[in-house]
Amino acid sequence: MAGNIQAIVMPKLGLSMTEGMVAKWHVQAGAKVAAGEAIADIETSKISNELQAHSAGVIRGSLAEEGIDVPVGGLLCVLADEAASEREVEAFIAAFKPLDSDRIEVAEVEEASGDASRPQQQADKTRPSPSGKQPPLDDSRIPATPSARRAAARAGINLAEVAPTGTRGRVTKEDVEKAVAAARPAAAAHPAAQSAATASSGEDYEEAPLTSMRQTIAKRLTESKQSAPHFRLVAEANMDRMIDLRADLGRGMENGKISINDLLVKAAAAALMQVPAVNIQFDGSTVRRYAAAHVAVAVALEDGLLTPVIRNADQKSVMEISSEMRELSRRAKSGSLQLDELEGGTFTVSNLGMFGIKAFDAIINPPQAAILAVGATDKRLIPSDGGEQAAAMMTATLSCDHRVVDGATGARFMQAFKALVEHPYQLLM
Repeated sequence: MAGNIQAIVMPKLGLSMTEGMVAKWHVQAGAKVAAGEAIADIETSKISNELQAHSAGVIRGSLAEEGIDVPVGGLLCVLADEAASEREVEAFIAAFKPLDSDRIEVAEVEEASGDASRPQQQADKTRPSPSGKQPPLDDSRIPATPSARRAAARAGINLAEVAPTGTRGRVTKEDVEKAVAAARPAAAAHPAAQSAATASSGEDYEEAPLTSMRQTIAKRLTESKQSAPHFRLVAEANMDRMIDLRADLGRGMENGKISINDLLVKAAAAALMQVPAVNIQFDGSTVRRYAAAHVAVAVALEDGLLTPVIRNADQKSVMEISSEMRELSRRAKSGSLQLDELEGGTFTVSNLGMFGIKAFDAIINPPQAAILAVGATDKRLIPSDGGEQAAAMMTATLSCDHRVVDGATGARFMQAFKALVEHPYQLLM
């Protein structure tokens, strides 16, 4: 009697996903697994997700190699019952054909993050845990969620030292955070333990491989800087009326507050509608002109940067943009964004004003053709009716890809953006 044999394939974590890789296997060939058991961590360039067994069985045959890209629908491993013979398994693998990615349903992302990092097996193995003890070299077999592994890697704590509270005895991110908090008093009481990571040179340091997200950022922005001839346009805008508008909109609000950045995103979207030649994508040979403004907004994370997209921002109210941005920012920081929420932007707004940065140059996020860098608002004296008056001024810098956006086009956009910022009640119409 033939045994039941099933293929476990590369899942589709977003509509535009075409390939992914196994960052870490949690099982080995021959292991018995239960339905719903986490068997591997799957990574794309932007997110990470756990791969779960869809039914109970035994992992048979060989496993897809870690760190190698596999197309969506490609075979990762085989799940079979014990009645299946080796010959049947081998025949199944030999006859297997990758599934058509267009027919694969997008998987629900439970644990996702743009700063996904592989378990730090290559990290500095002399670094102590916060408890001051020398940890075992390899905790890769400890059941843990991807976010828990990232938190443990950042804190330098071994998962074997963490008490698990997750399902099926898995360590969660919260478990790691509790372990780190509990270890702080011990570390303070034994400062000598902190010197264990001292290299032969006598200097303290730690090593860690680049995370998947940092590798992607490095690759994409290097390519952008090298291939796209950047030019920049700088404009100053009087923020007094926008600050007043924010205060007016915030009165009586119960669910969160409108931020200046929400208003700037709306202003950028409205300016893109006035100057649609900036609202484009460019792949090196073809220009895509969009009827709607899909504004990506930079969100700073501990280990990098994500740019979730406010789609159709020109058609949404400031209130809608504010609510959506709060939710996207929250999920970006918790690591639960979908891949599709990070793609498709036609323009990016990057605001470092909250860090006190007055002005900066931003690198274009391909395939977009422009990015707006927003600095801090500060009080300055400006000319007024033959004299001077104090005003809250903001500096904005537009970086453009000169292959497809000319200086005059970029200048018209900045002119429109400045006018909307200085007369922001237009944004409510």
